Amino acid sequence: MRVQPSSAARFIEALPPEHPARWAIVASWNRCSHLSPGDEPAFHRVADEDLHARLERFRPLVEAAAPRLAWLLRQLPGTTNVAYVTDAEGVVLASDGNPGQLRLFRLLPGYDWSEPRMGTNGAGTCLAVGRPMVVAGREHLLTAFQDCTCTAAPIHGADGRLAGALDVSSSVADARAHRIGLVTEAALEIEGALRRS
Repeated sequence: MRVQPSSAARFIEALPPEHPARWAIVASWNRCSHLSPGDEPAFHRVADEDLHARLERFRPLVEAAAPRLAWLLRQLPGTTNVAYVTDAEGVVLASDGNPGQLRLFRLLPGYDWSEPRMGTNGAGTCLAVGRPMVVAGREHLLTAFQDCTCTAAPIHGADGRLAGALDVSSSVADARAHRIGLVTEAALEIEGALRRS
């Protein structure tokens, strides 16, 4: 993979030497070159009618995800944890966890966390690459999210196509390395529930 210095080098320089950039992160930064680190987050909520249509269309996904969101939060230490599920376009369908964090970062149903809109982030980048993803601290493109660690795994529908993403986010201090395993396990359980529905 060729990395264009003009779009990625400025972000790489911001990372401390003990945490070099991973290729998946650099590739995401390149895809997000239309954004700048200092940009204010472009929080966008879809219209109520759009959200209602999505919730109806993805009802099996939301129903399968809801108990897993609560389960994930019970497994994790700290006070800043939130868990949420998106559709394949990155729009939040359901969320649970610290109410202040949910409001602050707009991790509520209807908000768009796709990579093109929000830059490098757990759910959005997971959806872009179709595999589990951790975006920790300064790996986030926007400085507004650089005290966050986001861990996400893709969810595939019964037809095998990408249906959405499951994400657990928290402050960097509350993040734990084993979280990627928990999130991936929960995503696989959701996939199993979708196949049975």
